[in-house]
Amino acid sequence: RNEQACEIIQEVRQKNGDCRVSKMAAKSQLSRRHLSRLVNREVGLSAKLFARIMRFDRAIQLARVRPKLRLIEIASAAGYADPAHMPREFTALGGIRPSDIQSERGAMIW
Repeated sequence: RNEQACEIIQEVRQKNGDCRVSKMAAKSQLSRRHLSRLVNREVGLSAKLFARIMRFDRAIQLARVRPKLRLIEIASAAGYADPAHMPREFTALGGIRPSDIQSERGAMIW
């Protein structure tokens, strides 16, 4: 195991994916490409995709534990810079719409 990669992965998890690869690379004194390679060796995903998945998971968890939250509130709390990004992420990563997580269909999926 690469200690530096594990620290980066832990930071992404702690921040629920709400972080930029370029900032993590600068903080770690690595190039973005090298950081991504290190993360890929540990989790099998690029650093950016890993962060996207963590943010997506955070949004799903928020919708589960706080079903009264509006989608815009979920997007903000999950770390989406722009609420318009969340629907694209849900489609790309989960094949669903954000509104599906608050419906019966979402309950069946998640």
